[in-house]
Amino acid sequence: MGNNSLSIDELTQDISFIRWVKGTARPEEIKKWDAWLGEAPENRCRARKAQQKVLGINFVTRSVFDLEQEWSELDQRITGSILSSKSAPVAPKKYNRILKTTASASVVILAADAGPFPLFTGSENLPAAQDETEWTTVETPYRQLKTVTLSDGSTIILNANSSVTFPSCWMRTRSAELFLEGEAYFSIPDRNSADTIPFKVTTTDGTIYVTGTRFVVKTDENNTAVALEEGAITVTRNLDGEPPAVAYEVKPNELAVLHKQDAHVSISAISNIEVFTSWTDHKLVLDSSPFSYLVQRIKETYGTNVTVTDDRLYHRKLTGSIQLKDLSHVVQSVSDVMDIHVTQKDGTVYFGNKNR
Repeated sequence: MGNNSLSIDELTQDISFIRWVKGTARPEEIKKWDAWLGEAPENRCRARKAQQKVLGINFVTRSVFDLEQEWSELDQRITGSILSSKSAPVAPKKYNRILKTTASASVVILAADAGPFPLFTGSENLPAAQDETEWTTVETPYRQLKTVTLSDGSTIILNANSSVTFPSCWMRTRSAELFLEGEAYFSIPDRNSADTIPFKVTTTDGTIYVTGTRFVVKTDENNTAVALEEGAITVTRNLDGEPPAVAYEVKPNELAVLHKQDAHVSISAISNIEVFTSWTDHKLVLDSSPFSYLVQRIKETYGTNVTVTDDRLYHRKLTGSIQLKDLSHVVQSVSDVMDIHVTQKDGTVYFGNKNR
């Protein structure tokens, strides 16, 4: 291109550059800007800063604590903008025994932009040639959700104690790939167009290929679980660096589990998708769910220890919903509905008779 003197302001006003950033440039424009990017190291820096102005990523942090006095002023803001890409689920009529609770409020904190539209693979999986790539990681502590809005309209809601990693600088020739640890809800616009770059979500167990859809991915020490709410996805297993041999198609209201122990992928029907998505609305929906599921959710959301002193509780199944406010509220709700003794002491929740 031969011109290394373009300023950041000039780049942000260049129609051709803007098209390149947004992925709508003509082939000759792509070639031109890709070549310019490689002409000098400072070009990469200026391009990245210009892209941050043209595109950008917005972070929204939401606490799971309930502050009732703030609900009225935040309700319209949250419902109308932050979660506009996802309709609030309506509780099925069969939940005739709902756990006692009031409406949950959310604390909203707008954080600074952290870079342009991302493309990604976990840094531990990067080829040596890409070591200079700058990476951005968005993390959530316990008791907090965070929403990441990408420039193409994609929305990622990170659950508590989770993280997503992606390159800070967008390269037009790469695919959009994110690396997830923990749990996240993805709302991805349609990507069936021939000129739209692919979107992938990678975990330590496999990769999810997205064509435009809403789904939840959850990772832990045993497996990766993918629950599809709407659209279409394909999943593959990661097998010690070998190319994936089989691609599994997942349909709406299906759960794909990528097992860590035997490299197996199982797919089963989901009777109630809210069991997997309800946490995005600060509640936990249970539908004949085992008691162990509730225990695990409490650990993952609040980062607290849980001790079950009565093993008979593991034989019980639960149906209803709990508002994920502060831990004391959740504990009291469980105690009331299950008619069991539940206490908190020294950072541990005890289910059953603690002094048995």
